Amino acid sequence: MSLLSIPFSLEAKVQAAVLGLFGEVIGSPFRFNSDDVRDDIQDELSRNSAVIYTYAWSPFSTQALDALSEYDVKVIELGAEWFAMMPAESEKRVALGEMTGSTALPKLFVKKEYQGGFATGGPTGSGIIGLQKSGALDRILKKKPKGKAGRR
Repeated sequence: MSLLSIPFSLEAKVQAAVLGLFGEVIGSPFRFNSDDVRDDIQDELSRNSAVIYTYAWSPFSTQALDALSEYDVKVIELGAEWFAMMPAESEKRVALGEMTGSTALPKLFVKKEYQGGFATGGPTGSGIIGLQKSGALDRILKKKPKGKAGRR
């Protein structure tokens, strides 16, 4: 997958640039400031002990959300899929790629630390599934109160 990260990273940057230009031409609500997008990410990570960035139609995102269903995790959906994002969300994908080395989603952060995607990345290299198999999710995430389990 690491060989694919180069063209995917380039694609994400081109998409964000094109959509950003579109936003400048069309104006609000499509216009965004790159620094504001990065500040928003930092704010989201600061306000929430656990955050996952996802796509609605992604099977990897769906499986990650299922694995995290009993935990208190803030879900931030960037769009239906990579090709169906708005300009600011496209820039957010680029910013997340700068932070983690990959533009793929989902991305889980716990206490501002990148924990990985569905099955790759993070401290263990095996993402959310690796954390689940090792029992680490129970150590790093807070469980939802009884009766609140399930996808958001």
